[in-house]
Amino acid sequence: GAGTDHDPREVFEALGQGHLFAHWDARPPGMRRQLLEDLETLDPKLVASLVERLAEGPARPARVEPAPHVSLREIGADREARGIGEELLASGRTAFLTVAGGQGSRLGFDDPKGLFPVTPMRRLTLFALFAEKLLAARRRYGAAIPWLIMTSRGNHEATRRAFERADWYGLGAGSVRFFTQGMLPALSPEGRLLLADDGGLFWSP
Repeated sequence: GAGTDHDPREVFEALGQGHLFAHWDARPPGMRRQLLEDLETLDPKLVASLVERLAEGPARPARVEPAPHVSLREIGADREARGIGEELLASGRTAFLTVAGGQGSRLGFDDPKGLFPVTPMRRLTLFALFAEKLLAARRRYGAAIPWLIMTSRGNHEATRRAFERADWYGLGAGSVRFFTQGMLPALSPEGRLLLADDGGLFWSP
C-alpha cells in the first residue's frame, strides 16, 4: 500500500520473483507502472505461502466420488422443504445471488455475459430475464428480496453502467448490490508469478 517504504522490486526479487523485472528498461512506461501498481496491492507473505502450497503438490483424495446431491425429482416431491423455502422467502430472509464475472467472449460477444440476449422472441438479456423472475417472486411473496451480483475486475464497471442505463430493471437501485470476485495472482508450476499482456500480473479468480 501507500505506506510501504520498500521498493516492490527489492521485495519481490528477495522472494525469488526477479524474472518479473527482466529487460526492465526496455519496457514501455505504462507496462512498468502497471506491474508496480499490481505488486503494491499484493502481500508478499501471501505470495510466499502460495509458492509453498504449490511446492507441496495437490492433495489427492484416495478415491474420487461424485459430490452429494439431491435430484430435481426428489426436490419436486418434498412438500415440506418447499413450504420452509416459501416461508423464508416471505419473511425476507433470502437473497437472489448471480455469479456474473464472465465476459461473453466465447459467444462472440464483448460485453458482460449477463447482457447477452437469450430469449428468442423478446431478445431479453440474461439480466433482464433474471430481473423479471425476481420481480415476480417479490410480488408473489410480498418480500423485498435483494439481488446480489458478483462481478469481476474486468466487467464490474460495465455491469454497473448497464444496470443504471436499464433503470435497475424496475427493481430499485437500493436493492441491487454488486461485489467483485476475489482474485489471486497466477503462478507457473515452478512458483513464478506470471505476467499479463498489459505488463501487470496475471490474476485468476
